[in-house]
Amino acid sequence: MLLRNPRREIEIAGPITVVKLLQQLQINPETVLLIQGDTLVTRDALLSDGDDIEIRPVTSGG
Repeated sequence: MLLRNPRREIEIAGPITVVKLLQQLQINPETVLLIQGDTLVTRDALLSDGDDIEIRPVTSGG
């Protein structure tokens, strides 16, 4: 699995849900969005070994 932001390649036994991936990476799911290819994915989406995933921090403005 290739992660971007920051760019790194990790070995994760898949398929794995977004929630489980974030738990393994010790990232609070409330603070990020995950993009698989060009698609925003939900927390219950299944990710595969060869997926290209971008983790973006959630920002808000006022």
